[in-house]
Amino acid sequence: MNRDSRKRDASRRIGDLLRALADRLHPSRPARRFARGLRQHAKGNHKAAFRHWQAAAAAGHAESQYRLGLLYETGQGAIASAIDALVWYRRAAEQGHAVAQERLAILHAEGRSQPPGLREQDPALRSLFPEGLRIDPNPQEFLRWSFAAAEQGRPMARALVGNHFAFGAADPDYEAAERWYRLAAEAGNPQGQLGLGTLLAGSYLGEADYDEAFVWFEKAATQGNATAWFYLGRIWAHGLGRPQSSEQAAICFAKAAVLGSVAGQRHLGRCLIAGIGVQPNLVQGESWLRKAAHQGDVEAMMDLAALHERGVQADLPNLMEAAHWYRKAAEAGVAIAQRILGQLHLTGRGVPVDAVEAFRWSLRAAAQGDLEAQLAVGTHYTTGHGVERSAEHAVGWFRAAADQGSTDALHNMGELHLVGLDGVPDRETALTCFRMAAEAGNATAQFRLSALYASGEATGTPDYREAVRWAIPAAEQGVVGARVNLGRFYMQGLGVERDDTRAERWFTAALEAGEVRAATALGELYGIYGTNRDPVQARRLFAIAAERGDERARELLERFAGAPDRGGRDDAF
Repeated sequence: MNRDSRKRDASRRIGDLLRALADRLHPSRPARRFARGLRQHAKGNHKAAFRHWQAAAAAGHAESQYRLGLLYETGQGAIASAIDALVWYRRAAEQGHAVAQERLAILHAEGRSQPPGLREQDPALRSLFPEGLRIDPNPQEFLRWSFAAAEQGRPMARALVGNHFAFGAADPDYEAAERWYRLAAEAGNPQGQLGLGTLLAGSYLGEADYDEAFVWFEKAATQGNATAWFYLGRIWAHGLGRPQSSEQAAICFAKAAVLGSVAGQRHLGRCLIAGIGVQPNLVQGESWLRKAAHQGDVEAMMDLAALHERGVQADLPNLMEAAHWYRKAAEAGVAIAQRILGQLHLTGRGVPVDAVEAFRWSLRAAAQGDLEAQLAVGTHYTTGHGVERSAEHAVGWFRAAADQGSTDALHNMGELHLVGLDGVPDRETALTCFRMAAEAGNATAQFRLSALYASGEATGTPDYREAVRWAIPAAEQGVVGARVNLGRFYMQGLGVERDDTRAERWFTAALEAGEVRAATALGELYGIYGTNRDPVQARRLFAIAAERGDERARELLERFAGAPDRGGRDDAF
């Protein structure tokens, strides 16, 4: 800056100070300066308006202070500065200016972030913005100024007070919220109309009144309130207080979506994908879901992931795209997405196989209480896949899942205790875990308990009655191993009376489920243990099982090859 420029700036500052002093000595002058500012503003000359209002504001003219704050907030005629806007709004508000109080309340409620790319430490910025660049939300100041403006009849402030009583206070007062919302709504404020409708539809005032809620939502919607359009869509979609109409719901969701409602965009996307109230259009549906997802909507992210797992229209599944959206949702903290991402890293679906990443995401989901993830983390610690093996940590996570009612977790704990957390088996604790899971209906635990009783591991000597007792429910639930064992119990009369018919039924059920050992066992029934022997059928079954790799069947087939086609002694082999 040259010498002449500095002189001119100094002269201008002195002139401004003298004019401000004169304005204070002559109260009519600020009003005239304000009027001149209005005329300049109407012509679009915001810089001239700023100068006039700045002079009047410095002299204490409340309306000019409010207008000056507005110019700073909008960046008209001055560099945009929420902090400077706050300063001038406060000066006007302290003089009782209702609109300034309302704007002040809004700024303190929402706050203003620092403009991107700027650093408050920069000396040049500090000289331009000595009060800083960011406004943090201030609940106390918000309440002070919203109540002040509401008492003066400002509709938006009344809606803000209603919001406070309904959803901002530690102890909600819905009757007070209704009173303030209704004042705002009847004055035509869309936020008040939306809030009042929400109280009525959400049963906050007693039984839901969908009819009146619809009226207020409709009033707010016709003023362009996106959330009101979304709520109207919900009413139509679920038939609340009026006949259900998917078509009307889709129309409302579309209006909400166009106005920027993230929930509206998500619901419109779902309608288009499923053909609910509209013609199905997967591409358009995917596009609306994507809009919502890009705004941080985690439900839309999950919908997109599932959609791309299936494939869009004739396209094959896009597993990389699906994994991308699961990752976005996982990074946003969605436990289910974290668990699924862990599973994807185990299988390599859409992402590289990475056991460490699988464990990391499963652990994050488990820490949020996701039961399936807790089971997965327990399994990681059991197998040492992606993390160092630790039976102690595995039991800890299985216990967390068991506390949520997982019988699989109880079974897994039983297996760990059977081996021993420190290498020394704890059979008693293992049996307790297996029994708890079995009594809760877990088929795998029932089978395991049956096998332990049959082998004698449970009590030191075989207890076939208990073995049969637990094999029956496991077999009935489809556990093929239990079906084979139960068939053997009936075939050999272990813990139960011999019954060839029941033995054959359980062997056949296991064989139909693809269990090779069932063919061997059924061959033994026909060739060795059964009352009505059929050596030909027995050899055929042994051959089938042997061909599929069953060693016992191979041995029996060799020993049975030279035997006559007639019944023999039970101990012939």
